[in-house]
Formats: sequence, structure tokens, C-alpha cells
Amino acid sequence: MRIARGKYVRPQSGRFGSYPPPATKVIKSLAKAQGKAIVESGAVSANRLGLTTQQPVRQVFMTTGKSGELKLGNNPILLRHVPAWQTMFANRPAGQALRALAYMGKAESGEAAKRIKGSLEAAEWEALMRAKKKFPAWVSKALEGAA
Repeated sequence: MRIARGKYVRPQSGRFGSYPPPATKVIKSLAKAQGKAIVESGAVSANRLGLTTQQPVRQVFMTTGKSGELKLGNNPILLRHVPAWQTMFANRPAGQALRALAYMGKAESGEAAKRIKGSLEAAEWEALMRAKKKFPAWVSKALEGAA
């Protein structure tokens, strides 16, 4: 099954016919093949951490590679290029917290950082604090304010 130019996946079979594999499985193998970090969007992270009640409608993933779109059946998957700091701690709770903070933006970053600190384990929070020099100034300031 063709999902993009030069990219194919093996469809799964069920009693109602064939269907595409889950998006997370496709993204994981694409990240491995490209050698680039691909992570869920900040909107999904913010929702999982309870910072927002909005449920993202489109599947958007963030990558340090090129932006693009994958056609996985009737569901498009959007890949958006972001700065490398947003993909740090890719599959860890600290990374999810960082992406949620970036999604909330400057205006709400202080309050969001306090709520995030309460939901993270101490080791994950410490990992964020150790790496804060790699983040933009407003993110570092929000993390310091919550500490």
C-alpha cells in the first residue's frame, strides 16, 4: 500500500478485507528508516497531561526531517518540521512535557510548567532542568519559575 512517494507499507488483513497498519507503527518504522526523531504533536501531549481538553482531529507528528504528508487509507498523517529541541527526550515523559509546554505558548507557559511539574516524576523533571539551556529563553524561564 503506497503511503507517499517512494514509501510503502504492508496492509493488514481482516475479515472485512485489508486495511492500513496503525499510524504509530508506521511512524516508528519511518523514524528508524530515516534516522530522525518523529514524535507526537504538542496538542496530543498537552491533552494527555491534562493541560487542555481539546482532542486533536488530525494526526500530526513533529520531526527534525522534512515536512510532508502520508496517506494512510483515508486518514492523512501530517509530518511537521520543528526545531530539534522540540524532539528532545523523544519517547519519555519529559519529552511529552516539553512538547506540551511549547504547544501552550509563552502566554500560558508559567502556569503550564507548574501543572506539568506536578504530573512528572522527579527524575523526568530533573532531566528537563538539566537540559534547559538548550531550550528557548521563554521555555527555560517557565521551567525555572515552576521549580
